[in-house]
Amino acid sequence: MRSLLLVYANLCLLRRGPERVPTHAWFVIGIVLADIALSFAISMRLSSATPALLVATSVTVSIATTALITWLLLQWRGFAGRYPATIAAIFGCDLIFTALLASVVLAISEEFTIAAKGLMTVLTLWAIVVNGFILHRAMQIRFIFGFLCALLMAAFAGTISALAIGARS
Repeated sequence: MRSLLLVYANLCLLRRGPERVPTHAWFVIGIVLADIALSFAISMRLSSATPALLVATSVTVSIATTALITWLLLQWRGFAGRYPATIAAIFGCDLIFTALLASVVLAISEEFTIAAKGLMTVLTLWAIVVNGFILHRAMQIRFIFGFLCALLMAAFAGTISALAIGARS
């Protein structure tokens, strides 16, 4: 367990790439399901007025869009065999960042709302940087192109997710 946490910590700190992430099918499925569950729980907590079905749809569509775009990018570059490790890395790091965001949101009192929003913005940008780093290593492209892919992927997944629940973006 400790070695697995070190793998993800090194990923989040841009020290090692996704090639170190376990690729066993049950592990990858577990990471994806844990990410869906935590994202759903946090989204329900943050948007208590939104029906659970809409939150579940939004989370599922966002994660599915990210997985599909990742697969398409890896196919395009000819590295389809790296898909399980890349997905486990992306969603495992997302799991960590979602937990960090949740702890910030739930721990900050009303007096520190501006600071909390600033910290949430920094964590969100860092998550995109980490996804860019993962894509950079998985697709063997320059880091800036990996970052741009991750940024566009996040924007596209967010837009498709919002459209899926009927929100206007």
